[in-house]
Amino acid sequence: MPHISIVVPAYNPQDRIFSRVLEAIALLEHPPGWGVECVIVDNRSTPPLAERPLVQAFLAASPAARLVREETPGLTPARLAGFRATSGAIVVMFDDDNVPARDYLKVVTRCAAEYPFVGVWGPGVVDVELLDTVPTRLQQRVRGHHGHKHHRCVEYGCARARWLDFYPPGMGQVIRRDVADGYRHAVETGALSASDRTGSSLASAGDNQIVWQGISMGAAAGVHPDLKLQHLIPSKRTTMQYLRRLMFGCAASHYQALAQSFPDETADWRRYSPSNRRLALQAVKVVGQSAIRNHLRFLTIDLAELLGEWCGVLSVAGRQGHWTFRLAKRLGWS
Repeated sequence: MPHISIVVPAYNPQDRIFSRVLEAIALLEHPPGWGVECVIVDNRSTPPLAERPLVQAFLAASPAARLVREETPGLTPARLAGFRATSGAIVVMFDDDNVPARDYLKVVTRCAAEYPFVGVWGPGVVDVELLDTVPTRLQQRVRGHHGHKHHRCVEYGCARARWLDFYPPGMGQVIRRDVADGYRHAVETGALSASDRTGSSLASAGDNQIVWQGISMGAAAGVHPDLKLQHLIPSKRTTMQYLRRLMFGCAASHYQALAQSFPDETADWRRYSPSNRRLALQAVKVVGQSAIRNHLRFLTIDLAELLGEWCGVLSVAGRQGHWTFRLAKRLGWS
């Protein structure tokens, strides 16, 4: 019997959030003819997840679920531990703040049957739920930065060295086993080493490299509107400072990861040497666009993303001594 492997990397999740995640996983409808296993990867949580009553209750009620511990900090090592601990033909990745719809796995098997050439799927519908009070003026922006989306149709593609709107980020990723194994091999051999969430770092590009690994193998990647989940966001991830750090980290790590995944297509970046005048013109352009859209209250978030782009490309060129890195550190964004 083919089976699906659910992998849930977790690092110090809040009980009020993780309890909803585990409850949703326990209630997932199993597709006929498919087995389902679940592995929770404890990435050095303190105290260990094995000591938490809600985890103990979930494991006791779920014979096909188990807990593994990964001592190397970071989301990428946790993902790899999940890949190694499972054997399903399809790997479904849920973050420790993702609540999937009950029919998620049924849609997964339908996607596999109807679109066998797609190596990585993601949810077409992500509803961001703000768990605490957020000022009205910030709510839409916060939801957008945490992946809120509603795709109305199936979208997929196979374009190298770029990130398309329908390429799926990490939450709820559905990965064909050959793509998961290809990615794991690339990381373990040092071909890929993009930074990902580690401790307080908000770098986030490992999931991008999973998508690009599938693209490099000739598979497509996309989203399906029937794959739906909720993304639970607490107050500490809704502040302006957090959003600035998030956008800086995502932008910087994106360009580093892209250069690793497609070194031939990004060879020019290794000679990147922008003048201060050019950087100033780009910053002025961002300010102008923000003013035109009446989004000046979010200008620092947009500038943090721009600074992340500069630092990302400059890091590929080996120019970590550039003043932009010092600026990012002084501002507390890196």
